Amino acid sequence: MLSTAITLLGETGAEGFTMRRLAARLGINPMTLYHHFGDRAQLIAAMADRIHAGVAPPAAGSPLERAEGLLRRYHATILRHPALTLLVLTSPGLFPAQARRITDSLTGLLIAAGLAPQRAGLWLDILVDFTHGAALATAMAAQSGAPEDAGAGRYDQAIAALMASLRAEIG
Repeated sequence: MLSTAITLLGETGAEGFTMRRLAARLGINPMTLYHHFGDRAQLIAAMADRIHAGVAPPAAGSPLERAEGLLRRYHATILRHPALTLLVLTSPGLFPAQARRITDSLTGLLIAAGLAPQRAGLWLDILVDFTHGAALATAMAAQSGAPEDAGAGRYDQAIAALMASLRAEIG
């Protein structure tokens, strides 16, 4: 069910993704989906958990190098599944387990790099929000015919600049 849901979401986008459309694709009654997942938000969370399960920081490197690696992997995943990210961000109160794991990992790396917890929280917001925005902007530009690699190159430059600012703050 989840694989079909992810495929359908990629085909229809966030606006076209419905429980009825998914049920029709699966050849089942829509109530079967509700029985299995509970509601649409829980289906979206399950999809996000599957997609983001492999997003992790590199095993080696300094805490900031590992944090940057984690952000780059997360960005690449969002680029592959922008409609899923839109659904997660526009579903009130939805915070999938893998999203919590990723943010907890990033927060831990920022603290290990020398930031106080409050500062780590601020930088977490900056880095994650920028990563979401950059990936979604690149995906939308690609849909309108702009070269996809242009946005990815800009993300590389911008995340490097943000990480340089973070390194300077830490000293």
